Amino acid sequence: MKQANSAKQESSDSNEDVKEANKSVQSEELIDPQSVIREQCKASLCNKYFKKLEFCNQRVNSGKAKANETCWEEVVDFVHCTDHCISRTLFSKLK
Repeated sequence: MKQANSAKQESSDSNEDVKEANKSVQSEELIDPQSVIREQCKASLCNKYFKKLEFCNQRVNSGKAKANETCWEEVVDFVHCTDHCISRTLFSKLK
C-alpha cells in the first residue's frame, strides 16, 4: 500500500513538473529570427528593390501600366535580395 502511494506521489510530482515546464514554454513568446532579419534587410540593403516593387504595384493598380504588365521582375529582384541578405546571418541565429 505504501509503495502504491509513493508511486502515485512520484507520478503526480512528475506531472506537476511537466505542467510547469509547459507553462513556462507557453509564456515565452517565440520569435522567428528569419522574420526579424527579413525586416532588417527590407529596411536597409534591399530597400531600393522594395521601393521599385511598391512603385510598380501602384502603377499597375492605378491602371497607368501597360495592358499586360506585372511586377514579376521586381518581385524576383526583391526576393533574391532578401534571401541573399538573410542567408548571411540566419544560420548563426538558429539553435
